[in-house]
Amino acid sequence: MGIDVDEAAARQAMQNMETWKLQKKFEIIKGDIRDLPDDISHFNLITLVNVVYYFPVEQRPSFSDFYDPDFRLEEAWSSS
Repeated sequence: MGIDVDEAAARQAMQNMETWKLQKKFEIIKGDIRDLPDDISHFNLITLVNVVYYFPVEQRPSFSDFYDPDFRLEEAWSSS
């Protein structure tokens, strides 16, 4: 699942999945990781690429709320 707060970016990601014939394996939604839909309970892996910096420190989500503690949480930082 991919989540992007920017509607155009989410739409482009879904178009990419369709182009690459991966639309049955991936779901892309427009949303905010701080306010996920109720039907999304947790993730096994979270990668954040140059995203956390956009949140003021006091608004940065507690990632432990989103992932299964039996799996590793990965935070990927992009240098671009």
